[in-house]
Amino acid sequence: MVGYFLTVTGAAIFAGPVVAPAFLGLVPIVLMVIGNQRQGSLPWRSLVIPLVLVLSGLFLVNGTAFTAEGLNFVRSLWLGVPLALAAVGLWVWFALANQGALAARPEMPNGVWTALILVSGGVLMLAFYPVGAAMDLFQLPMLGFGWSAAGNLYVWGTSLALLATVCGVWAWNIASRTLPVALAAQLIVSETAFGVVGGLIAHERWPTPFEGAGVVVLIAGVVLSVRIFYDLQFTSGTTVLAHK
Repeated sequence: MVGYFLTVTGAAIFAGPVVAPAFLGLVPIVLMVIGNQRQGSLPWRSLVIPLVLVLSGLFLVNGTAFTAEGLNFVRSLWLGVPLALAAVGLWVWFALANQGALAARPEMPNGVWTALILVSGGVLMLAFYPVGAAMDLFQLPMLGFGWSAAGNLYVWGTSLALLATVCGVWAWNIASRTLPVALAAQLIVSETAFGVVGGLIAHERWPTPFEGAGVVVLIAGVVLSVRIFYDLQFTSGTTVLAHK
């Protein structure tokens, strides 16, 4: 997870806040394909329509990424794009490895496993601190640790740590234990939808027709995936009862 956050940060710095998320939108697609290839949990034909909807939604939401306006914030595509692709690969690897580790430890409490992930991530972040300090990435010691200078950092940092990290990892571990990777991957698409909504609120504007349509199509793809999964589960259960 530390590698993922570092590559995501680097992608945002070098590729900008528009291009980097466009590539990170590939995570649910890649994870769904690889996860279902490994587990075979869902028939491929049942994933075609949700996959098309998700791809269409991502295209609509990120359609402005490579326009002149979207490229205004780019410092280096040669660095930003590889970092974004590395982030995609690291997240897919973590999702598959995490589910495999949980499957091998069915008795492990979810809270304990979440704590282990977070503690190990914190240790690794501390290990990388000298590297960041050598690159002069930390400005807080120069600006000061007082509330007037760093109050917003404390509030947003604590909020993100509790909601996005602790609650996010805890919820993902539950999903990893109860859902196949192909379906859990679809739920990651909600990050894009919520990200668009949050960005619109921050910029105090209404969505463009393409952005609004993209969010609707993304949500439709996720809802359809969940519906197909539960329909298949119900059909399988009915078949088993009929044989009994």
